[in-house]
Amino acid sequence: MCAIPDLATGALDPYWDTPTLSFMCNSVEADTKAEFRMDPRTVAQKAENYLKKSGIAGAAYFSV
Repeated sequence: MCAIPDLATGALDPYWDTPTLSFMCNSVEADTKAEFRMDPRTVAQKAENYLKKSGIAGAAYFSV
């Protein structure tokens, strides 16, 4: 398993004294780089894409 950072999500982490840049990451299989289908972020992205494609909603908001 590998974590691939999503560069669009970069943000300064306010909880560190030293400036720290944090990213959301997608989980992928280490050998093939295929998306890990059980990754919660992947599941949420697929759900949002389905909602948009089917016309049910224009956006979806998820929280942990």
